[in-house]
Amino acid sequence: MTTMPDGVAAQHSHLSGSIAQIQRNLEAGANWEQLASDFDCVIDQFELHFSHEEELMALGDYPAAEGHKQEHAAFLMRVRALRAQCNAFQSELLAALAETLLVWLRRHERTSDRVAAQYLGIDDW
Repeated sequence: MTTMPDGVAAQHSHLSGSIAQIQRNLEAGANWEQLASDFDCVIDQFELHFSHEEELMALGDYPAAEGHKQEHAAFLMRVRALRAQCNAFQSELLAALAETLLVWLRRHERTSDRVAAQYLGIDDW
């Protein structure tokens, strides 16, 4: 079962750490089955994290919540499509998937999440 720490900032850190571990495993030549399982776990972690953020936005009556939620949905759709392609090509696309996850998370934290946190008055975002 996938779990996440409390607090949005802690979740962001956890996600970054999980992605970094996958990148280290890729560089070390981990087997396909382990890497695929690790990616599936991180995607599950993103889903839990997004649910948590969306709940906070709903509770705070955040006016841009729907757009933020759509960003989450579009990201998950892209990541799932890339992950499915990894099954066909095995490890060839895994490095691109890891980079996609990390770059998107960092950009999202600096933009949409920062705006939501300011509106909701949440320091631990």
